[in-house]
Amino acid sequence: MMDNKYGVSGAQAVPTFLETLEKAYSEWMETKPAKLDVVEGDSCEVGGDC
Repeated sequence: MMDNKYGVSGAQAVPTFLETLEKAYSEWMETKPAKLDVVEGDSCEVGGDC
């Protein structure tokens, strides 16, 4: 189930999965766009060392 809306059942070709993923993602982005706040200044390393 993709975005609780689309599903692909059984053995399907890769293009079928890709088309369904792209459609679900596109619709999801229209209703729930990603929010990103860019803040300048000091940052921490990936391990959490600041």
